[in-house]
Amino acid sequence: EQLLLHIKLTYPEYYRLKIVDAEDMRGLMEKAVSLLEPDMTVLEYFFDDTTLYIWVITPQAVEAVEYPVGAEQIIETVLRFRRELSEYESLSFAQPLQALYSWAITPVEPHLAGKKIIGIVPYHALHFVPFGALVAPDAEQITFLIERYAMFSLPSLCMLPMVRERTESRTQNAGFHAHPAVLGIGNASENLPGAAGEMRALQEYFPVSTVYTGEQATKDRLFQDAGRYDVIHL
Repeated sequence: EQLLLHIKLTYPEYYRLKIVDAEDMRGLMEKAVSLLEPDMTVLEYFFDDTTLYIWVITPQAVEAVEYPVGAEQIIETVLRFRRELSEYESLSFAQPLQALYSWAITPVEPHLAGKKIIGIVPYHALHFVPFGALVAPDAEQITFLIERYAMFSLPSLCMLPMVRERTESRTQNAGFHAHPAVLGIGNASENLPGAAGEMRALQEYFPVSTVYTGEQATKDRLFQDAGRYDVIHL
């Protein structure tokens, strides 16, 4: 409750967006616990000038973990990763990803034992981090987090009940497809040189798919066609 009061006074816009009061937040987390499968964990993040706060939500309980790294260092590391990423032939991008892993994942790894699916609820600059690409700092070779867990992200924890309810509703109404229809949209450019190859790989894994690239890969096409497909890959 003291932390929530601090957030309300220091970050009022964030508070209004994500939190009503401590009791509502507690109820929201209890609801999230009830919606998770046994092999799932949700990690929700927040940071201030001195501390990164991580709420670990599992089907059993909610745990709070703190790590001593503040906003300035986190934001600079995220920006450095994005700068390094432009040099796509270099592995220099791995260094900031390793730092982010040591802050955001290492402190909660004991809670991830036996889990197969991780949900991420980021905060502030962490919205610009592809958590699946985080790299363990002590690994002998570069191994991304997505290679160890299936992952999803939510803009806010309050979205979890909505997403689960809509998914269950669609499943009950339509049933599972043995070969789900896939819409793939990839706009290859000099800033995204691997997009064309990625679309070809998509078609190999999902033969029943529709792929748009180049000039056909437009926002209008996405908004027009997306509703007809079970899976969308951008």
